[in-house]
Amino acid sequence: MALLAVKPSHNSKSRATVLPLHIDTTSFTNPPQTYPWRRIANKRQLPALILLVLLIFSISTNLVQHGRQHKSTLLLDNNHKDFLPNNNILSDRHHAIIVAGHAIYKGDPSSTLLTSNEQGESSLYKDDDWILEPFQKGGQVTTFIKHIQKGIEVAKSDPNAVLIFSGGQTRTEAGPRSEGQSYWMIAEALENMNNDQNNNNNDNENINDNQNENDNENNMINNDEDNNNNTNNSNNDVLSRTLVEDHARDSYENVLFSLCRFYEMTGQYPSRITIIGFEFKRKRFQDLHMNALRFPLDRFEYIGIDPPFELEAASERIAGENANSFGPFTEDLYGCHAPLSQKRLDRNPFRRKHPYSLTCPELSSLINYCPNNNALFPGPLPWN
Repeated sequence: MALLAVKPSHNSKSRATVLPLHIDTTSFTNPPQTYPWRRIANKRQLPALILLVLLIFSISTNLVQHGRQHKSTLLLDNNHKDFLPNNNILSDRHHAIIVAGHAIYKGDPSSTLLTSNEQGESSLYKDDDWILEPFQKGGQVTTFIKHIQKGIEVAKSDPNAVLIFSGGQTRTEAGPRSEGQSYWMIAEALENMNNDQNNNNNDNENINDNQNENDNENNMINNDEDNNNNTNNSNNDVLSRTLVEDHARDSYENVLFSLCRFYEMTGQYPSRITIIGFEFKRKRFQDLHMNALRFPLDRFEYIGIDPPFELEAASERIAGENANSFGPFTEDLYGCHAPLSQKRLDRNPFRRKHPYSLTCPELSSLINYCPNNNALFPGPLPWN
């Protein structure tokens, strides 16, 4: 049966429009959201936003750290004296005599001073009893001891002086023994030996005098006792004013850390500094280290004692000083960059950390100062 086509009516244009059954109407009711970060990304401003966030984070972190450091500084200012002795017998001293250590003695100076080699010299002067670098062998040990003796001599001439032997635990072979400690042990042995010799000389003189003057026997005995007491007092006085600084790893730290050690034991910083060392190192201490510390040169003295170098050896020593120490310190006054910083690491095999930032708060900023442009420390210093 054929289907008949139905003609469209003339009023078909007036019919209502029929919507599809499955049309998505959510786009009409909930238009798509555009997030701000998308707009920024589209405008290529996202890198600027990241930089802004990092800047805000950095500033906030610095403010927090500054607040903690300020609080810590206040605590140090109020409590650092808790680490220092209450009864300070050296409070009236104002002159620091610094003997910089160069090697570590591993023997017993008290016993070696009693024995001698074929030339009549104590075995204290033998290289075998010291831990030495190759270039230190063959004559420098005698000079080390001369430095110690000179320090004692200068300290005896000034009752207001404190003698400091400075040098850390720089060699693995020495164990926990430091340069400063071994120098102090030698100084003690030398003083005890000199004291014994003086007592023996006084005893012999008094015996002879007593034999010639029997009538004054009692007086001579009293004089003998007085002389012995005076000698003992002089010896004990110097040793009681002798300190050890055992954290320094180079010549700059020898000076700076000794000033801290002086402060720990006197409660003040020295008004005068005398340094005893090699003559060929004078310029390093005088022109560089004193400049880095901004210490007045009119209150500084350097006493140089060199080994008995031959002319050629002396020239080599000066050239080595310029290449390995004076030159690098000229470019890096505070020794906190390579190669000087690496030397400090190499000379600290036992991974020790000094306490001076805590016990010397006035020098804490200087101790931690490490400029990239080799500029002098700009902050206040006790001696300025």
